[in-house]
Amino acid sequence: FAKGVAENPTEFLASLGVSAELQVEASPLIAANIAAVEGKPHVFLANFAGLVPHRVAVPSPQTGVRISVPAERKCTLRFLTFLGEQQTLRGQQAGDRTIFVLPPIERGAAVWIEDMR
Repeated sequence: FAKGVAENPTEFLASLGVSAELQVEASPLIAANIAAVEGKPHVFLANFAGLVPHRVAVPSPQTGVRISVPAERKCTLRFLTFLGEQQTLRGQQAGDRTIFVLPPIERGAAVWIEDMR
């Protein structure tokens, strides 16, 4: 895993383009998968920070993970940690985006957008 992080395929990632709808900012040691579940955008996060084969099986908590959506989308973010309790997060507007700063991620988490009615 460490070798893969050191060889970040910058050109390949840039060629994929960036969706302006939902953006994830996290350490390269956080894996993020985005999917639609019942029509709602979900992000599934896995934390690999600090893992060492045959020595360290518990990841180091990661902080500062941010999810952003266009500011015109009035929504909250649901946050569910691995084996934890669901929380509702409110974002802060910054320019044309609403930014949600996630609580520390230990092993993993799922987040999803809930549009306000």
